Amino acid sequence: MTVIKDIPILIAKSMEEIEAIQEPYAYIIGKDGFYIKKTNKFFKSLAKIESIPNMLEVKEYCILNEIDRLPYEIVQKTIVFFKRIFAKYKSEAVVLLLHDASGWDLYVPTQSVGAASLSYTVNAEDFKGKTLAGSIHSHADFGAFHSGGDSDDEMNFDGIHITIGNVNSSLSFSCSIVVNGFRQMVDINDVIKDIPEVKIDDAWISRVNEFKETIPKEALPLLSPLQPEYGYGNYNKSWYDEDYEVGPNGNVESKKKKKKKKKGPSAWEGR
Repeated sequence: MTVIKDIPILIAKSMEEIEAIQEPYAYIIGKDGFYIKKTNKFFKSLAKIESIPNMLEVKEYCILNEIDRLPYEIVQKTIVFFKRIFAKYKSEAVVLLLHDASGWDLYVPTQSVGAASLSYTVNAEDFKGKTLAGSIHSHADFGAFHSGGDSDDEMNFDGIHITIGNVNSSLSFSCSIVVNGFRQMVDINDVIKDIPEVKIDDAWISRVNEFKETIPKEALPLLSPLQPEYGYGNYNKSWYDEDYEVGPNGNVESKKKKKKKKKGPSAWEGR
């Protein structure tokens, strides 16, 4: 039994052990949390409490051990698989990460896939002798992040979990470690090794300048509103706002108001 400031702390093994405590106060650690036992000349009680006072405030964390990171070729193979599944079904897909003394490997479970969801079944006999150490799944043509559904699926799945998004264009990645439902986001470079870094000569950039087109404003009213490059039907504020605007009929019109001819005095004026 541990004692903190004259109050014992007991890890409950039986109700009889708890009943045997004679101290005025005792903290009990049970299956579903903390309890306080009080004993005096009037009563004995056992009530649940949220926390034990004067104890260290503990914060959750998860840190990767110094193990071999995933080889990039495994990730490349996964990406090719995801791209082919997307081309065929326009859907997500998943592979599972395996590890043993020889290193990392992939396992593709039987799965049913959709544009924003999937389900899969695992046959442990398929990878007997290897540790199931995480997953990689795609988000089809959506960006990479860990959705609410992902959190539910990975709640009791300790390991490395990587999401790959935008498989039909520029890839995006989101990587985390999940242990006992606690998720720690990590940098993809801490999990995958030998990611190729493509470098270009800065001189290439210096040879590129932004092209700025100048169109005489007096020509603007002559432009057809059906030309999409000038924003018909999707007009946004741009370079001809100063003197021109899109009128109610969809044409580009001058903002300069024409002078109205002065009318003669009204027959009612002066009455």
